[in-house]
Amino acid sequence: MRLARRGFAFAALAALALVSACGDDNNDDGGSDAVDLSGTYTIVKYETGAGATFVEVPGTEGSVELTSTNYTAIISIPGVGIIEDAGTYTANGTATAGDFTQTSTMGRPQATGTYAFNSSTGELVLSTVVAGVNQRITVIEAP
Repeated sequence: MRLARRGFAFAALAALALVSACGDDNNDDGGSDAVDLSGTYTIVKYETGAGATFVEVPGTEGSVELTSTNYTAIISIPGVGIIEDAGTYTANGTATAGDFTQTSTMGRPQATGTYAFNSSTGELVLSTVVAGVNQRITVIEAP
């Protein structure tokens, strides 16, 4: 059970690495470029699972602070506790969707995935795979 919790915690931390994509991609030709994800974000939903099956983890709370290349994250997962992480990331795409990679400077597993930003609602859905665990996290930029 302890290993399952550890994998779950690592997956949650990786998801926090890149939790928004509402920045302008500064690309006028329709292709993908580096996207600046700077901001402070709040977790509104966290899901984890295998394959196409996901289960929401109710009560998960947290925040993520992003600069143009670095992140810090704090997440509280019921039954796991409070986890902190920091590192670097790259994001490539448009203002509404793209790919990313996150690398922890605290020895946590690397995450890769995609993001989708809905400008109407201000929500970002980040889908990742880290340490063999699929996950989705929904965040919104803090006011």
